[in-house]
Amino acid sequence: MKKNYILALTFLFLFIGASSMYGQINGGDLDEVCINCDDEPDSYNPCDPLSSSYDPCVCNPQSCDSNDPCDLFSNSYNPCVCNPQSCDSNDPCDYSSQAYNYDVCYGVDNNYCYYFPQQCYGNPDPPTNPNPDPDPCPAASIAAGVAATNLFNNNAVTTTMSQMPVLFPSNEPPYSQQLEHGFNIKNVNGVISTTPIREGTATGLPAADYTINVVADLHDHPAPGTFAPSAQDLFALNTRRNLMSGFTTSYVSSFDGNIYALYIDDPSKLNDFFNNNPGCVGSDNNFKEGTTVGDYFRDVNFDLQRQGYTPQEAYTRATTLILQDAGVSLLKTDATTINFKKIDIKVVGNDINGNTIIIINDCN
Repeated sequence: MKKNYILALTFLFLFIGASSMYGQINGGDLDEVCINCDDEPDSYNPCDPLSSSYDPCVCNPQSCDSNDPCDLFSNSYNPCVCNPQSCDSNDPCDYSSQAYNYDVCYGVDNNYCYYFPQQCYGNPDPPTNPNPDPDPCPAASIAAGVAATNLFNNNAVTTTMSQMPVLFPSNEPPYSQQLEHGFNIKNVNGVISTTPIREGTATGLPAADYTINVVADLHDHPAPGTFAPSAQDLFALNTRRNLMSGFTTSYVSSFDGNIYALYIDDPSKLNDFFNNNPGCVGSDNNFKEGTTVGDYFRDVNFDLQRQGYTPQEAYTRATTLILQDAGVSLLKTDATTINFKKIDIKVVGNDINGNTIIIINDCN
């Protein structure tokens, strides 16, 4: 019995000694023993798969991006898509707004968006014209066009016109120094005749043959960039009407290939216009800047170009408004098919940016 006791104690001491030696070999502290781990410390790197901090959504956000416009943590987050009302301008003139309404925006005349759809914030399809003009060309305008056409097509006039110098002779540069040419048209007891072609300066013709029988005249604007008709043409029209009571029409052949006709609708209104606007014609033959007429002309001209008109077209349309105030119609035809039609426009107000809103009302 005693022998067995001694043997048990021997095994106990051997076990304690082995355990102590194992602890010393592994750092001398049994509490620090690490089983099944590598020898490297924790990197705490979210992109280290062996780290306790590993997080693929931090390391590679795209792998966890929901691509949801309503997800605050997504790169696709867009409050205007998620909640359109939060970004709606509620502007009746903003085509992207649910509140868009051209009737409210332009108010004065909802024909505006019909004629200028590109100005309605990108509207590609103009709405149906809600207020079509039932009579875009009244009888008086038709009569003016017919009269101007018939007179110009008279054999005497066309023959003399064909003898006018070519507007752009390629062998005679510079074009800006070309001289104006023109002639008068007479009516004696229903017989139409013309005066000889006369040569003037680069900006005008000398007065000649203004007798009681002269009913019209014609001249050209040969220099490229010289728009037609000019303020000086309107002034000359009034002067000739005061000299000759039967004078009705002044034709202007323009460098742009068109022929214009200034046709007097109301001689008294034309005379009053210049009496009420002295000095409105500048030295450059245009409406003088700084005068009421000149500033109005420039404002309309500028606004029309902003609406997409070419400089020539904007100039002509702005001139048309001035002529209306002077009791004069402006008609136009091209040089190949002589058929004068009235150019007619009306101002219906201003848009939200202060630009003049013009409605085209030409005779067809």
